[in-house]
Amino acid sequence: MSPELREIVEKAYRLFSDYRPGPSIHCIYDSRKLGAEVEAALLTLPLREIPRDLLAQFNDDACAYGPRDPWWPYFLPRYFELVAGYEYPTRLGAESALQCLAHSGYRKDLPNQQVAVIDRFGIEFFTQFICQPVRCIDPDLLQICYSNHEDVYNVLRMLVSARIPLPELLGCWDRLTGPDPDLHLADLVNGVYRHTAYGANPHFTLFVEDAGAILADWLAAPQVRRRLEMAFFNTSDERKQAMLSLAEGHVTRVATLRLSREVRTSFA
Repeated sequence: MSPELREIVEKAYRLFSDYRPGPSIHCIYDSRKLGAEVEAALLTLPLREIPRDLLAQFNDDACAYGPRDPWWPYFLPRYFELVAGYEYPTRLGAESALQCLAHSGYRKDLPNQQVAVIDRFGIEFFTQFICQPVRCIDPDLLQICYSNHEDVYNVLRMLVSARIPLPELLGCWDRLTGPDPDLHLADLVNGVYRHTAYGANPHFTLFVEDAGAILADWLAAPQVRRRLEMAFFNTSDERKQAMLSLAEGHVTRVATLRLSREVRTSFA
């Protein structure tokens, strides 16, 4: 965990310290009700000692369609602490790790100071993720070997689903320079366009509201293509060059098709 992220996690523990767990945890469906031992542990263990697998059961079963208990923000600091260490509190993959945020109205229900620390956590965690050193690239897929970490697409999906503003997340990539953010960007491009017809964005529909269109527009922007092109020339590693070249080709073809459609429309 980066020092910046640790500071935000500790601030979250302070900001959400007024919340206290209630007498029980409600689930939307009885079939997904928490077991008595799990519920008791979640309600009585010190917050910092709640293990990942217990919080995962709360996240997956009690928050599948939004938390029903008004004191649910009590768990948020522990969520942040686990996610910051890549211990995603879910059994479903990183994209589902923040369901308590994804299916709640926290942006209008919580005080501005608490919403601000949620946003700061999302942006700092994404910054940490795309700056992590790239140590292995799959020679066939030309994508990063993330080992037990989720890939950058699923992490981005997790944060956007949690209502962290996508333009601010993409702004992290615009601000951060260097080979590692560039390679994580290439990984995203190569992943989302691997089985996608150019000009279509089936993967992007997995984002909430208009986030898919925002991401598609950003990937098709000239500065993204130039960034991938410059990253290619700034490395002598052949596998990294192949990965960056593939990604640059994807975004170039998407941008060309978009321009072609705009021209045809203007003359229609």
